[in-house]
Amino acid sequence: MINQLIDNVKYQPISIYLNWGKYDIKRRNMDVEGLRERNSKIFSKLSKLGYNILGGELNAGHGWSSWKLQYDDIFGFLFLKDNQLLRDQLLSSAL
Repeated sequence: MINQLIDNVKYQPISIYLNWGKYDIKRRNMDVEGLRERNSKIFSKLSKLGYNILGGELNAGHGWSSWKLQYDDIFGFLFLKDNQLLRDQLLSSAL
């Protein structure tokens, strides 16, 4: 569903934060791919389309214990639009 949306919507100049854990689970109802594989493909697709995207794979699992450690990166990236230096630092550390 998200892939269809990406394919059918005109490019929008927005910032996107997407991360996933190395140890994210595969659910029984997710055919062959789990969260890790699906998010990795979406991240690559959005990046190739030119979206300003940050995140990537974390050495963690799926849950609040992982997410709460990312607050500074997430909010800094999405809301400190005037602080280009911080945004550049966050982007370079994600690569």
